Amino acid sequence: MTHTYITAFMTAGRAMHKLSLLVIACLLVCTYTASAQNNGTVKEVATAVPMLRIAPDTRAAALGETGMATSPDAASGMLNPAKLVFTKDENAFMVDYAPWLRDITSGSYLLSLAGYQKIDEKQAVSASIRYFNAGKVEERDYNNTLVQLVTPHELAVDVAYSRLLSDKFSVAAAFRYVRSSLGQTVTNSSTGAGGALLADIAAYYNGTNEEGKGLTAGLIIANIGSAKISYGQDNGNNGFVPARIGAGVAYTLPLEEDHKLMLAADFNKSLVPEIPAGDNGMAKYLDYGVMQSYGEGFSNGALSISAGAEYLYRQLLAVRAGYFTESEVYGGRKYLSAGFGVFYKKLAFNFAYIVPSGNGTDRNALSNSIRFGLCFFPKRSI
Repeated sequence: MTHTYITAFMTAGRAMHKLSLLVIACLLVCTYTASAQNNGTVKEVATAVPMLRIAPDTRAAALGETGMATSPDAASGMLNPAKLVFTKDENAFMVDYAPWLRDITSGSYLLSLAGYQKIDEKQAVSASIRYFNAGKVEERDYNNTLVQLVTPHELAVDVAYSRLLSDKFSVAAAFRYVRSSLGQTVTNSSTGAGGALLADIAAYYNGTNEEGKGLTAGLIIANIGSAKISYGQDNGNNGFVPARIGAGVAYTLPLEEDHKLMLAADFNKSLVPEIPAGDNGMAKYLDYGVMQSYGEGFSNGALSISAGAEYLYRQLLAVRAGYFTESEVYGGRKYLSAGFGVFYKKLAFNFAYIVPSGNGTDRNALSNSIRFGLCFFPKRSI
């Protein structure tokens, strides 16, 4: 077994040159797209529950937050649950830990637990829990006097049902309850916490053949339902949930015996309206209903693009790299990511790292983040 792993790492090294060229190509395309901004002042799209805008698992994080059309895994219920009916494993479970925002605060982390169970060849169910601890936050008044020290957190609980409609096409619906106490740093007149019920509608196309070669594609409308989370009695404390529409494609190419290369890309369009200028505009913004907010959000320039590549040697070793970029109105994050996965019998260990980018005030808040994930396949026969 030791010799097998040494061979795997040596083979991965030879494949990294090809991977780097592919990722650089994706980087250039993404950077060009993100730079196509209008001249003038850039407006802003701000959302509540920012945890829902973070890749929930290590594999997706290593692929630049790409996951809508990649091969199914234990985290698929949070990325695109429609993929799960195409998995070869009857069930799987995962735990993921990310010590987050290391350059900003201590004690901040994202913890994800997820799993799925295939009912039969055409149906699958999944569930997940995500918990985000924002670390200790100081709230100060205009005189820089400490008002309170709080530890805001967010929680999301998901359940999903997936159904195969044909040999190559599946759909799914997911239902999500989110709870956020980030409003504690906004007001002292209430608990500063709020919740909402949300839903996802997803689809997946699997065009791969028996060798695993071919195109896959995914589509999702995510976090729809409640337009806002209320953090208190004051309407000004309400926050829009990160509703979005996304599409992804991936292509898997078996290079030779025991070797596979997957290329993937995701595109996400925010359905959250921009924060307007002026009191009149803000009053109108705060009164947006669900459908009106989606219409206003669809017409703005808030979008993100991600690309990733994964090299797989048997079911032993995976090497991953990716790039993520988003428009300035959506936050302006841009970063490279890398990672690997090691498989042993019924376990899989995943690691991801977000490469530091930017300087000073332009430094990416997610820079220098490390993620760890562990997957368990109870009935995998390897």
